[in-house]
Amino acid sequence: MPGRSVGQRCLCLIVISTATAVSLLQGQSAEPFSTLELSVSATGDLGHDPLHRHWRPEPGVAVRMTTPFYLGLASLAVHRMPYTPVQPDQLDLGALTATLEWNAARRISGWLEGRAGVQVGHSTFKFHTQQERTFILEESELLSGVQVALLLGRASGWNLSLSAAHQRVYTSTPIRLIVASISAGYLVSTPSWLRTILE
Repeated sequence: MPGRSVGQRCLCLIVISTATAVSLLQGQSAEPFSTLELSVSATGDLGHDPLHRHWRPEPGVAVRMTTPFYLGLASLAVHRMPYTPVQPDQLDLGALTATLEWNAARRISGWLEGRAGVQVGHSTFKFHTQQERTFILEESELLSGVQVALLLGRASGWNLSLSAAHQRVYTSTPIRLIVASISAGYLVSTPSWLRTILE
């Protein structure tokens, strides 16, 4: 809505996502750390922030490890997103983000699962020359976001998912990203030795 600050919009998204997550939790019953889901994602930044007026986002890649937590699902993700300059005299830009994520999950049908949650993490932006790939400047800031996903697959084995995340990077002028992903994942039982460590 016109007149609303970025902070108010982010707060609204967090409230909506949290409310959705609470409702999804009603259908969850997996034991903590009982399974591991390993996934690889192809990503795209669909945002229209001031950042995107100077750099064009290129396809990115993310890897993620997810396990049932005491409440919901806990994930650790690493995401790399390259950007190319709009003007030829600008530096190239690359973003590397690591996030901790919490999601609620609910099995909608035998093959379909819905997820919604929040994420916090750290984003590093590296500016470098186009020819020699020499790093000129590096900036690291905290990040927070909300996300939703639909996952197609059984409760074990392979799955495919579509997801979207709204992220905010807390630079001096905050950067807002809208990241869409398509992922392939594999769900297995957690090895007993690893489950002992996690617990």
